[in-house]
Amino acid sequence: MALAKSLKPALRVVAQAAPARSQAPSLFGQRMAAEPAPQAREPVPARPKPVLAPVPRGNLRQYLFQLDATARDATTSQTRGLLTDVTGAEVEHLAQAVARLRVRYLATALDVGNAARGLPTAAEAAQLRQARETYEELNAAFAAIRGAIENGDVALQGGPGGKD
Repeated sequence: MALAKSLKPALRVVAQAAPARSQAPSLFGQRMAAEPAPQAREPVPARPKPVLAPVPRGNLRQYLFQLDATARDATTSQTRGLLTDVTGAEVEHLAQAVARLRVRYLATALDVGNAARGLPTAAEAAQLRQARETYEELNAAFAAIRGAIENGDVALQGGPGGKD
């Protein structure tokens, strides 16, 4: 407390001791005084707000949910109408073809990579690319058919195993 009381008189003295400016104004101050006051600009009109109100999130989510359901229903009805009499044997043959293509791709990669002459040629790279693309394409088709069976879009003839 004693320290705070002793500082107060010193602060008053400093505030009272501030010298008054009697110097001439700076060049900037002289220029500002010589120039006429700028004219007030007219206010720029505000941009009009959009007329359309934003769609509430709840309604948008509900719409998107219904849209997904409509797409699923359309896919199921069209797939069932076009893919009839699908047997489990057909799907198994497709799975075996995917496995053979995967092995062919891997063997091609090993052949190209183990060549004693160094880097693969453009022809070898093209052969490897073709093997990979063929495998990936048939694998994607198998995954799509498997998913369609799982979702009930494709019904296997003779039940789950598809055997007659």
